[in-house]
Order: sequence, then C-alpha cells, then structure tokens
Amino acid sequence: STVDEFMSRIVEELDYSNEAENAETFARLYSTRGGTACKTLPNREGVIVPEIIKELCTKNVIVMEWIEGTKLTAIAIGEVVGGGEEGTD
Repeated sequence: STVDEFMSRIVEELDYSNEAENAETFARLYSTRGGTACKTLPNREGVIVPEIIKELCTKNVIVMEWIEGTKLTAIAIGEVVGGGEEGTD
C-alpha cells in the first residue's frame, strides 16, 4: 500500500548509516580528493566533501570532518566569508 511504501521510505531516510554511504559515494565521484567524475562538473575540479568518520557513525548519528568555508547557500544569495561583497573586504 501507499502508506507502507511511505513508512519504509521514512525509516530509510532516518537511517544515517545510509546517508554516510551516500556521502562516501558522492565523495568518490566528485571530491577534490580524487573524485573520478570531477571533470563532469562545471569547474572541472570537484568539490570539497567532508570526510565521513565511519567508526563514530551509527544508524542514529553521522559524524564528518569540520570544514571552514562559505556555505553554498550563502554563495547562491551573494554572501561571502567576512560578510561583505566580493572585492570590498
């Protein structure tokens, strides 16, 4: 039934071990640390992907390295690190 399918998807989405695997797959493809599909991206260099710390991850917790920088959402709305416009800091 539709409800059963919905509930199975919810449980799947709430399992962070699945999310950790998805993040590792994304990193293998697009990471600046040797992603195999980087050349398919517009910058042709890849993106910085936080490393998953598997030994600390569980079904309920995902742990990854901290990376300083500007969020993609901030770039999309024109913000930059430092709070000013590019070229004005």
